[in-house]
Amino acid sequence: MANKKSTWVVYHLIHVTFPYRRIAKLFITDVPEGVEVTWDLVDCYRAFGEFGIPHANHRIEKLTNDSPSDIKRAYKNREAEFITFDELLRYSNVEDD
Repeated sequence: MANKKSTWVVYHLIHVTFPYRRIAKLFITDVPEGVEVTWDLVDCYRAFGEFGIPHANHRIEKLTNDSPSDIKRAYKNREAEFITFDELLRYSNVEDD
């Protein structure tokens, strides 16, 4: 049996209006089941935040059937950048010379 893989999303949360808006920024595909994508890993690839504050108004979540419709739509329509988990790992495994 093949190992299950999941997709995670980094999104910008706009919470000054209701309903809240979520703007997908990065989808991480092929994440092995049981692995959690964290800021430590994502920050090796790119910084997300605003007002000079790392992670401000940004979230990382696993994409599921219960994910908000704006996130699922962004995934389906490829409205954000996509990277595989293995590609993301390459950024975190850079050795110093």
